[in-house]
Amino acid sequence: MSFIEYATPVATPKYSPQYFASLTFLRVQELDYPEIATSSIVKSWSFTDNIPWTALGTVIQPGELVPFLDDVLPISREMEAAFAAGSRAVRVRLSIEGHER
Repeated sequence: MSFIEYATPVATPKYSPQYFASLTFLRVQELDYPEIATSSIVKSWSFTDNIPWTALGTVIQPGELVPFLDDVLPISREMEAAFAAGSRAVRVRLSIEGHER
């Protein structure tokens, strides 16, 4: 399997072309999205060959705090090389309101 195939998520009904074609402005107002952090919450990260299979490790929940794009870019730049070296996931340590997760 190539890196592109591995890194491309499988489309789910919620994010299918049909879903977006039927989405209205009224429904968009009712959606519950994760919150994007405004400052750096990524304290460290490392690539691993341990693939998380639980929702906790693979699904971003509505209302969950996610890192700002600038914090994620260094990770994404190294993903293809890490994949070639055998890694299949990334473990990220976050600091949210003084608590590490």
